[in-house]
Amino acid sequence: MKLAWCTDTHLDFCSTKEKVQFCHTLENADCDIIGITGDISTGTEIVETLELLLERQSKPIWFVLGNHDYYHSSILQIREQVLELFQKHERLIWLDKSEPILLSERIALLGHSGWGDAKNGAFQETPIRLTDHRLIKELSNIDRLTLQKRLHILGEEAAVHLAKGLSALPKDIKTVWILTHVPPFPESAWHGDQSGHWDWIPDFTCQSVGNLLLEQAELFPEREFRVLCGHGHSAGEVWMRKNLFVRTGEAEYHQPKIVDIITLVRSRE
Repeated sequence: MKLAWCTDTHLDFCSTKEKVQFCHTLENADCDIIGITGDISTGTEIVETLELLLERQSKPIWFVLGNHDYYHSSILQIREQVLELFQKHERLIWLDKSEPILLSERIALLGHSGWGDAKNGAFQETPIRLTDHRLIKELSNIDRLTLQKRLHILGEEAAVHLAKGLSALPKDIKTVWILTHVPPFPESAWHGDQSGHWDWIPDFTCQSVGNLLLEQAELFPEREFRVLCGHGHSAGEVWMRKNLFVRTGEAEYHQPKIVDIITLVRSRE
């Protein structure tokens, strides 16, 4: 079983012709499933874009949303719209609302969008100001402390969902794939060939998910956790524990692509 991993496609920057070409690339890729780790489009186009991806290629799509997918709208509204679409199409799997997927007797996959939860670094001191906090209804026109509290909640929601899924896995599962948008650790928040910049990590890491993964890696030393994420548009890899690996995918505006074809399950597994 092979997954074509894409991240931060930002298809709202693309012409219709470019979007169709991207679908053609997906259709002809040597894979069984499309996996997208967020920032697919924007809030005004996300449903239309997912429908296009379904119409123009025939493979299942397993996805999470990113912060850009809520731009010019609200978290509540986009979640309602995407949930409705997810419930209508069997080939569309929104991991935020899905049970863990058992790929074999020993391998499982689950995911959640996550969020830059303002727990790493110094959110109140950083000069960085994300467009999220102007263009997403629930995060705009509020003071900085209230914003930080709301970001905490969004990160914790992701951790709760993943914790529930991980706790439900059969004991024989030896490899867990996790798809998320926001890097779970400063060490996995890359910019160029550097990671963990102090000013950026409040918005570019999800500590809530990171803490959960560290806990799971220690509780299940014989189980390997493999995380795929995006958000920062720069590539990098890091082993946080001997059994906890995080790969962050690269991306460029106007150039949606397949980051990699990843074998989730080999025939012997």
